[in-house]
Formats: sequence, C-alpha cells, structure tokens
Amino acid sequence: MEKGLATKNVCVMETTQRYFGKLFFPIEKKSIENIWLNINGNKIFVEIPNPGSVSEDWAVLHGEFNKLGTVSLIDCSIGASSHGFGGEGCKLNVHKLIQGEKLSFNRQCFISTITLTSSALNHWIMGIEGITHKKSTFTVPEFKTILNVSTAYFDLEIKVGYKNSFSYTKTSFERDVFLYASFNKPLNIYDFYVWKKKIEKLIVYLTNDDPGVKVIGLNRSFERIYGIDSKWESHNYSHSIKFSFHEIRSYLPKIIKSWFDNKNLDSVIDLLLEKKAIPALSPQKHFLNMCVALESFHKNFIGKNIPLIDKTTLDNREKIKTLLDKDKELLRWFSEKTTFWKNPTLIDRIYFFKKELQDINKNVFKIPIEDWMRMVKNTRDDLSHEGRYNKYFEDYFTLFLSSYALEMLLQYRVIMLLGVDDKLLKEQYLKNASGNISLVASLNNFKGIKK
Repeated sequence: MEKGLATKNVCVMETTQRYFGKLFFPIEKKSIENIWLNINGNKIFVEIPNPGSVSEDWAVLHGEFNKLGTVSLIDCSIGASSHGFGGEGCKLNVHKLIQGEKLSFNRQCFISTITLTSSALNHWIMGIEGITHKKSTFTVPEFKTILNVSTAYFDLEIKVGYKNSFSYTKTSFERDVFLYASFNKPLNIYDFYVWKKKIEKLIVYLTNDDPGVKVIGLNRSFERIYGIDSKWESHNYSHSIKFSFHEIRSYLPKIIKSWFDNKNLDSVIDLLLEKKAIPALSPQKHFLNMCVALESFHKNFIGKNIPLIDKTTLDNREKIKTLLDKDKELLRWFSEKTTFWKNPTLIDRIYFFKKELQDINKNVFKIPIEDWMRMVKNTRDDLSHEGRYNKYFEDYFTLFLSSYALEMLLQYRVIMLLGVDDKLLKEQYLKNASGNISLVASLNNFKGIKK
C-alpha cells in the first residue's frame, strides 16, 4: 500500500435471507417440496433434503417461495452433499435469481424496464428541494425529475424523492435517487449485468464513491433480481478530480449519452477505474494501465498522424529500403513488415499532452517535464519487457506518483471528451488535478526524482 494514503477497512456482516418453498424442474416436470432458499448478497443456494432427487446442472429452474412468490433460478449447479443428524442433503448453487418471472431459458430477453437506486448519487446530487417545516407542519416534496436522457439503446430518467415508513411510535422519510431505464429492446440477464456495471462505472467516475446501486423494480413491478450486487472500494482512494453535481448538471445528458454511445472509450475507462475497483492493485500494474490507457485514448481520439519525436528509425528504414532496391521481393517483404515503424510510440503520444502534464505536475518531480516523460516511456518498456521499474524510478512511491499524474491527465481528458466544454471548469479541473498530486507528494514527503 502506498505510504500516506489512508484506507479504511469496514467489516460489514451480511445476513442470510431464508425462504421456504418448493422447486420445479420444467423439463422433467417434477417438483421438490419443503426446501429452503438462501440469499446472502451474491451467494444464492437451495438446500435440498434428498440428494438423490437431483443429479445434474440446470440452465433454468422455477420455484415458489414465501414472500418472494414465483422465481426463476439461473445457471444452477450441484454443490456438496451433507450428512448429519438431520439426515442427508445437498446444496444447489444458483448464479442469479429473478423474482416474478418464469423464464424458458437462461438467455431469454425479458428485461424491458428497470428501477435502481444509488447511495453514491444520493450523496452527490445536492441543491434539490428538501423537506421543510413550519411550526408543527412538515412538507415533503413530490418526486422530482432532474434528468432525462436518450441514448442509442435506452432512455434514462433520474428522479429524487422520499421513501416513507410508519410505525406506532414514529414516521420517517428517507431521501433517495431513483434511476428508471427503458430499453429499446429487452435484455437478457447477462446483457443487463454489463449495462448495470457500466452505469456503476460512470457513478464511480463522477462521485469517487461506492455506487451502492440496488435493483428495486423490474418491468414496472416491485420484483427484483438477486445475485448481481457489485462491491466497489473507491471510497478508499479519494484523491481524484472533484466533479460537483452543481457544476456539471447541465452537461449530464451529454456525459451519459457519450459514456454509453462512444464504444472506443470503454477500454480507457476500464483501465482508468481498475485502481478504484481494486485499491490493492500493485504500483506496477497501475502504472502499466495508465500508459496503455493514455496510448488508447490518444490513438482513438487524437489521431495517428502526429509528428514523431525521434525520426531516426524512419530515416534508417528509408536507408535500408534504398539498399534493398535491387531485390524487389525482399524490399516488398521489408516494407510490409516494418509498416508499424511509422506509428507513434508512447513518447510521441505522451508529448502531445506535454502542456497539460506540465500544468498538472508543476514542480512535483523536480526535473524538466521532458526528462520525466522519457522516464515514463523507458520505465514502461522495462516493466513490459524485463519486469523491472527502478532503473529510472527509485521506489514504489515514485512509480505510483507517476501513474497518478497520468491518471489525473486521463480523468481531465475524459470529462472533456464526454461533453464538458466550459473554459473555467477546464482551468478549475487542471488546478484540482495539480493540487491533488502535490498533496499526495507532500503527505509522503516526496523530494523529487534523483537523477
């Protein structure tokens, strides 16, 4: 773990929900009575009292359980048998559970609309009318739509509202943010999981917090999907550019549309957010991720035709071609095999961002920006080909800080690509990025790179 970067480990005990009922095998047209269904986060299994009653895995099973009603169990596999004073039994492991549906097969497209909540968005979205009171009268606002957006695949509506609960002793109201998505074509459970993960990544990118996304409604009913919980630890890694809801509210439709419609951005986002999903990611992997993400971003969104910093390779290529002029077959082979020599390398691509990196790094590394950029390129090469990093960067923290500088650049560049085009915000985000890396360097008593 990087020194000076505080993390917090919170142990949350999950309680197992148990439901009593029966299981149906559609193909065999048989059922098993008196069984228990257990749900604990993403872990779902059925306790079957007679192990002889099941003998293989199933793509889809149906069930009826108290409180849940009709369910479909997706991708079921036989677990271990047990023997004890209660008799024999076996466990049937379930990958996903769909409430209120009887699916015919596991890839059936049945999800037309979905309702989600997000604790991270609830904390992030501020400045919306809240509960007011005058003397003994409390006024609770109606559900308020704060965003409508259409993408190529779905329509999304975001609302802020209050859930209420009553008891003999008190009445309470809890604010929450609700996301209503309507898909152009129904999704199967696997495609839905990919979509949900992408929503979560956007929330993490904007809020830098565990998205806390929960499915609370399926196809305009209160049925749910179990086994798709996602856990992020992004709150353990808080030094990111701050994107305030108030500042970018007007850009959110553009941001969400670009996030989903621009497929070339996916690989960059995955690399950029891996450290947030896995705070224990090694400095070496984080550094390589940022180098690859920068190259991918430049290739897809800046272009290939940029001047090369070092033209020696191209000059040598032309000299060799001249020497091969008499052997046309060998010349043709050489020309085809060395076409990639004309492509920009990491140093060419990183030089394109020189001014922004200079603004972000300021004087953190205590060496000219050109020297640091070449160290980044050479260290990437050493790590990729030799598995070592400390020829130019002495220790893990210097490697991490260099990764962090590239990460700040990419965060800044991605938000601009997504649609934020306000000049003052651009300046503010660059200052924010610079302040972040300076703070981390200061907290760790970093004195710069020794040459």
